[in-house]
Amino acid sequence: MTRFRPNPSPPSATATRTHSALMLSSGGVGNGRGATNGSWSAAQIKAATSLHSSDDDMLLAAFGTYTKGLSHDPYGRVRAGDLKQLITALTTRHAGFNVPLYSGGFLRPSGSHEARRQESPLATPTPLTRPGDDGLGATGPTAAPQMPASPELGSDELTAEMGELYAAALLRDIPFERWATCRITARLTEQLADLPYFQHAKGPAAAKRRLARGDLDPADLFNGCTPGDRVGPYISQFLLVGNREHAALDALDTEDGPKAARAAPSQDALSRAARYVPAPIRKLLSTQEDCIQPNDGVIRYGVQMISQRFAGHLDGCDHMTEWATWLDVQNGSNRKDAYDRFRDTARFITTPRDLATYVHFDTLFQAYQNAALILLGAEEPTDQGLPEGRGHPTRDGAATFGAAHILSMLAEVGHLALTSAQSQKFAPPLTARPEALAAGIALSQTGGSAAESLGSEQPLFARMSRDLTDSGLLSAICQLNRTNNRFWSAQYGTVDLGPLHEDSNALLPQVYPEGSPMHPGHGSAHATVAGACVTVLKAFFEMYQLPAGTPERGRPILTGAEPLHPAAYFSDERMLSGEGAMLPHPYTPDPDFDYTRLAAATDSADLTVQGELNKLASNISFGRCFAGVQRYSEHYESLRQGERIAVDFLRRKLMDGQSAASVRFASFDGDHVAITCQPPTVGSRATAKTRVHVWDRHGKGGTEAAYDAWRDRHR
Repeated sequence: MTRFRPNPSPPSATATRTHSALMLSSGGVGNGRGATNGSWSAAQIKAATSLHSSDDDMLLAAFGTYTKGLSHDPYGRVRAGDLKQLITALTTRHAGFNVPLYSGGFLRPSGSHEARRQESPLATPTPLTRPGDDGLGATGPTAAPQMPASPELGSDELTAEMGELYAAALLRDIPFERWATCRITARLTEQLADLPYFQHAKGPAAAKRRLARGDLDPADLFNGCTPGDRVGPYISQFLLVGNREHAALDALDTEDGPKAARAAPSQDALSRAARYVPAPIRKLLSTQEDCIQPNDGVIRYGVQMISQRFAGHLDGCDHMTEWATWLDVQNGSNRKDAYDRFRDTARFITTPRDLATYVHFDTLFQAYQNAALILLGAEEPTDQGLPEGRGHPTRDGAATFGAAHILSMLAEVGHLALTSAQSQKFAPPLTARPEALAAGIALSQTGGSAAESLGSEQPLFARMSRDLTDSGLLSAICQLNRTNNRFWSAQYGTVDLGPLHEDSNALLPQVYPEGSPMHPGHGSAHATVAGACVTVLKAFFEMYQLPAGTPERGRPILTGAEPLHPAAYFSDERMLSGEGAMLPHPYTPDPDFDYTRLAAATDSADLTVQGELNKLASNISFGRCFAGVQRYSEHYESLRQGERIAVDFLRRKLMDGQSAASVRFASFDGDHVAITCQPPTVGSRATAKTRVHVWDRHGKGGTEAAYDAWRDRHR
């Protein structure tokens, strides 16, 4: 069992010596550089596994390193030999993956022995073929884009990221629409602003991510990662609205002649089902007398329906706020089914906890498939540069450049992004999840033998603990944990804080009873998939108002030989809301109906399609931060990693069409991106030739060098 039995003399010297050999938490092996596609360099392997076998039983304080699923002692330390064996399994990549998973019993639930296993530790990304510019086809496989190094343990940025997660936990049950006027949000915003990182970020990568956050504003706290994040309601319309049903048409002729059909009927079976919500359900969901409308929040899925409402995790119910539960989870306890608690009623995404619930159970490309169904159902046009579709005199899109194509591409690019993220997670530096970092902060905050058990990591955690204490965030989180533990004491009959005290219990409250997934941090799979799928959506659908004189579909609008920035094709963005747009105005969950209906957000600016797709990616990605399982830098960098995976993917997909084609969109950094494809000459043995053009906000770029610089910008 995992009941706390303290060692009266924590072996701090041993922990220090062992940790210095492994160097997984900061610098050394863990510097995050030189590891690509899940590989370990020879130097990294040697440094990580060079301990003499006699050192294997030494206890290692490795709270900055992913060790979940291994056996931990009462202070949360692991055997050096177990960690060595995990690294050996990752480097040899033997299919048997022989790692020493925890095999003891668990306290929560009592008597349980079911342990979780490592998730896809040997995943390898599918190499994307990067087309050459010689017109003769591919030059070979291109390595998946990589993320830059994670903020180091003890740094101002990592401290700020943990501060953000503590603040997010304190805001989980406050509706987004109240944040602008909520005193709690205002106080937490001030406390975050007091942290050194938000006053002066050190280093270019840290400064870049600080700039992305913008001013710390209570109404938009944590938003600002992509263009469009801070326009309109906090939650993207694509997570709220649905499709419009069409009135049933009587096909019978009348005495006055045949009845007029609906104007411009859809050619797509997915959008052709006039009625897709059964009448009894329509009466429950709709405020209209006749047809389902977008603000009823029901998405057409052929003749079936997908409601945007769901029952979220129970308000005020956080997990892993006592040491015994935290230790069980680090040892791999599978608490998923035994301790999940849910609200009784379904509603729209209203609070951070609701959003965290969505990303707890979603199929990774689910939100983007829904967005595609909404856009397809609204007859939104595809990019004018695609060779088939509305406007072409003889060709419509189906298997290529139609509904079937975009829906299958989302699943395909989602899997590419997922395997790329997963392989990177199990490469150096095996970055710890926030739940482990918070435990190190709590031990340091406790002092005495608890702090000594941190060994060489103690000074780093002490620095983080000091800054978080000075800001006031730690006292607030200790109070929240105290409240949560009163709830769980009624369930367990007792609460076991282990080496901690109530006033030092800085464990990070988790939305999920099992905490993080069974794989390291340093990258977010949800964010990488979000970046990839939203980029494909932006490329597939038309994002801009077309200028006068635009060629009809089937004639290329961009050829790949443009010497200058084609500003006319990147001018005004298409609107999602407003006069003549898909939505009359933005919507937000209505508090007057317990957030089960949508109301017009009358004080909101009108929204663009591209901005709301960006916000969708940001919402889904940061939803994992609201849950307590990812950090801001992982959210920010993984979105951009996914974007670059999607650009490589789109180059290949445009080649498949064997037609002149182009797509264009704005990147998550605001750059203008165009991908062009020129087919080979008839009778030629050559394959299609593609190029990627990137122009900055001032219209500079467009060259291969500019594209290469953009692709490597966030490494």
